[in-house]
Amino acid sequence: MIKGNQVIIPTPFNEQGEIDERSLINLLDHVMNLGTEGVITLGTTGEFYALTNAEKKRIIDIASERLKGRASLTVGASHSGTDIAAELAAYASEKGADAVLVTPPYYGQVTTEGMIQHFATIGLIGNIDLMIYDGGGGVEVPVGVIDQVRQLTTRMRYLKLTTPKPSKVREIHEAFGGEVGVLAGEDLLIMPELIEGAIGLTTAAGNLRADVLTNIFQLVQEKRYQEAQVLHDRHIAPQAIVTGSIRNEFIQCFKFALKEMGVIACDKVRLPLTPLSEARKQNLKQMLINQQLISAAEGSLV
Repeated sequence: MIKGNQVIIPTPFNEQGEIDERSLINLLDHVMNLGTEGVITLGTTGEFYALTNAEKKRIIDIASERLKGRASLTVGASHSGTDIAAELAAYASEKGADAVLVTPPYYGQVTTEGMIQHFATIGLIGNIDLMIYDGGGGVEVPVGVIDQVRQLTTRMRYLKLTTPKPSKVREIHEAFGGEVGVLAGEDLLIMPELIEGAIGLTTAAGNLRADVLTNIFQLVQEKRYQEAQVLHDRHIAPQAIVTGSIRNEFIQCFKFALKEMGVIACDKVRLPLTPLSEARKQNLKQMLINQQLISAAEGSLV
């Protein structure tokens, strides 16, 4: 079962814009060494929309091999074309991934029935569970859609919640008797969502603070809410505010931070994303210093 702290990793590129396999392996080891229970590749943070199918399959190969027996692996298989998404889900299944993360079709003005059939088709692929991304592409997934998908496939097991509705955790739990696990997906809302009963976390924040997020999850399970909130406010909220203050820069922010921390070699992103300004880089460096993720000497300000 997928639960606990699941880290959504970026896809490292080299200066030429090609996948940096050595940095990818370093990143996987980095989050594992910090104590995460699972990894999610090819999510939004992983720039899935900018990768070819061959590149996606190579990332699945590397992640499945590196994580084997160490942590769960969820693979993003999102595309507005159902057959294209299903093909990647089938490959992830062949490679032993535990689940596929699937956004609603985000282009083409898809009907409710089309959304249901999209999810169900992917959920019937191979031997792999389905994690629907509620809020992916800015599209909320109604509870009724989840119910219909469950009638078509037994693999509808998880929901990643980024729609800003913490109470939906309880709504999903009550609707399906706990048979659909909700994972908190918004850094600034993980505390209320965990208190509502989320079975885990799916955030990019774990790239920097997987150890803290794992501790927060465990504390909430023990109903030690005040201690968990202190950790969140001290470590997760500050980086969430800095990295998420400009929504179309959060991927660049995490790549830059990981480069400054020595985890990956380069902070290159692919178009349509563009590099951070020097002012934003200095802003991030100061946050990393304040969080003691790099030394003052490494991140000295101009």
